[in-house]
Amino acid sequence: TGRTSNPPLAQRYLVLKGEEPMTVDVAIIGAGPAGGMAALRLADTGLKVTVLEKKRIPRTKACGGAISTATYELLRQWFSPSIADRVDHLRLTRNYETPKITKTLTKPLLLLDRSRFDCQLIEAALEKGRRDISFRDGWPVERIEETKNGLRIHGPKHESIRAGYLIGADGAGSIASRFLGSRPRAAAGVAIDASVTTTADGRAPYRSTAEFNYGCVPSGYGWIFPKGDRLSCGIGSWRRPFPTRRELHDFLQRSLPAGSIRSVQMQTHPVPIWSGYRRLASGNVLLAGDAANLVDPVTGEGIRFALLSGMLAAETILSLAGGAAERIRPPPTESAKAAGGLDYERRIHHTVGRELEIRRLFALPVFLEAPDLFYRKFVLEGRDMAATYRNLAEKLNTRVAEPISPMANS
Repeated sequence: TGRTSNPPLAQRYLVLKGEEPMTVDVAIIGAGPAGGMAALRLADTGLKVTVLEKKRIPRTKACGGAISTATYELLRQWFSPSIADRVDHLRLTRNYETPKITKTLTKPLLLLDRSRFDCQLIEAALEKGRRDISFRDGWPVERIEETKNGLRIHGPKHESIRAGYLIGADGAGSIASRFLGSRPRAAAGVAIDASVTTTADGRAPYRSTAEFNYGCVPSGYGWIFPKGDRLSCGIGSWRRPFPTRRELHDFLQRSLPAGSIRSVQMQTHPVPIWSGYRRLASGNVLLAGDAANLVDPVTGEGIRFALLSGMLAAETILSLAGGAAERIRPPPTESAKAAGGLDYERRIHHTVGRELEIRRLFALPVFLEAPDLFYRKFVLEGRDMAATYRNLAEKLNTRVAEPISPMANS
């Protein structure tokens, strides 16, 4: 987090060797927004929690990092995240058309440096939880095993951890999702992010301004965000053919002032957009964030949903525990386990899923099949996309608001 006087988080909060295999009430896989928020919510509750992160912290994370002021205020109830920059204006274009349209936002977008934000979030949880929360980075989960006493999580060097409950916040390709047998019904989209250093002249057009270029790649868009002394840029598409690094290079060359680019660091990653209702939990395993495909199928936004789902996963476990650490064990019967998981699914589908499902059913086809109409009506005219498609769903008598859970028949 920039404080070089302190040793790494994993050294300060790691449970002492000799306690192996460690036994905890809750194991959280993944130290991103979903896992960090779950840990923060469980901190100081009397439950023994460990957070497992496959990479070393801090690590580079490909992400635009934009959040609303409402999300920022939610975070401030727990800790004060560092803001890398802010955006008060949007510059819009379709496939490099000129002139570009500039809009002023009524409320600014706030931009996070994800590597710094994730570290701050997990550190806030560790500080609040003291010795009840441990943290391991560079600890990739290799296998999850169900035992008669709960779960056993296998990691590197033949190490393992016993846990009563597991929150899978391990992103696209989640091992927790595979353990549940929960697969999305559609392939993820693909984004290529770039951290770009430029001359001062290159950054000047993006001072307090973000740019979106719709249709610069098929079935997708490109973006440029200011991030202090650099620019956060990228292109993304939600169906094949997915964008290439050559297309990102062309996007940067056509978008930024000539001769202004000094260096470019690219990362390609899947974007697990919402693909419909699916299994998100059993009684003692809950998926959150990207692992649950809680990503807007049109915009690719995921941080807000990750934070919310991480909090709900933690609260579900707290309700099952009854607030007492000694009671945090998997429910004894299959019906009780199914009921606990179904309650979490219903809460996620009610708070997040219904809106994402409306967008998948009604907004995404327009975005993909009629991009000119989408750009004209919802980007330039600024119509309320969610409200428009909710009204359309009601007119068509489409029941998108109710969760369709595979656990309902279990």
